[in-house]
Amino acid sequence: MKANTITTVLQSSPRKGDKYLLFVLEQYQRTHNTDAVDLDDVVKWALDELKLDVEPISREQLLKRKLARAMGNEYITDPQKREVRKFHPVRRTEDGRTWTVWAPLTTADPGHMRMSLQQHRQYILGNCRQHKLVFDSYNDNNKFQAKLPGFDYNFNPDLEELALPTEYPNERPGDEEN
Repeated sequence: MKANTITTVLQSSPRKGDKYLLFVLEQYQRTHNTDAVDLDDVVKWALDELKLDVEPISREQLLKRKLARAMGNEYITDPQKREVRKFHPVRRTEDGRTWTVWAPLTTADPGHMRMSLQQHRQYILGNCRQHKLVFDSYNDNNKFQAKLPGFDYNFNPDLEELALPTEYPNERPGDEEN
């Protein structure tokens, strides 16, 4: 059987590629009569049983992806002992071209950092919005007719709690020896 190369589908349109991959997932679920899946199992099945083949990405694409991941995962400890991301991205679009500019935290100009922090905040907001949609949909449609309690999306109390010390002296305040 000839291998089905899905690279052209995946590269032609992210949406079309996603739909095709979801079709593959549904075929796996039907074949194995399961809802919950381990993606390692789905990939092995798709390669073996459906004879799917994916062309490798270019060396440039691979290196760019790995560099972005490495930069996003690089942390430093600032003079106040806070562990923070070292590099901060700003996504830019101009004349139909989209690219990302990365700058180190301590040398990024204020405009870059303002935009990076705003884009990161928009990402967090998008996640909260999606979380709320999933929450509402589950409460309205789950087969158990369960109603989960709501979530508070004000993270300020959580941030204040996370800022509290994690190490405490052995003695209670006022019990110190004079």
